[in-house]
Amino acid sequence: MWQTNGGTAELEIPLGKDAALWDEFHPALHRLTLRLSGDDADDTRELVFGLRDFVARGNRFVINAALLTCEEPITAEIFPPTGYPPDDVAYWKQLFQTCKDWGLNHVRFHSFCPPEAAFSAADEIGSTSSRSAACGMKSAPGRRWNG
Repeated sequence: MWQTNGGTAELEIPLGKDAALWDEFHPALHRLTLRLSGDDADDTRELVFGLRDFVARGNRFVINAALLTCEEPITAEIFPPTGYPPDDVAYWKQLFQTCKDWGLNHVRFHSFCPPEAAFSAADEIGSTSSRSAACGMKSAPGRRWNG
């Protein structure tokens, strides 16, 4: 139900049983265009997403029924010219493609979360990513930090 201050809607959109799944070798992305229109409304948004079945089996990750082995560099991105990471997809596509060219399929971002552009680029290139905590994190009671 829509009101002057906003609202929500829930839709089920059938993609079909043959909808392409995303993985590092076939980064299939789907596009969905949503449009809200009416007397006082006119807004369009495009969503880009990948379909994947990502689960943990024991201490391993499985994507679309295939074992995922993360080959990764660790990045402690330093951006001296600006002091913050670039927010354009082209920069991140180059970074992920360079990693992929060297046989790396995962990028771990140490102590920071990159902008949305990085995740969009990773989806397009076919790479996974994660954020890791800074070394200054306190360990759980009874556990010792070995970092």
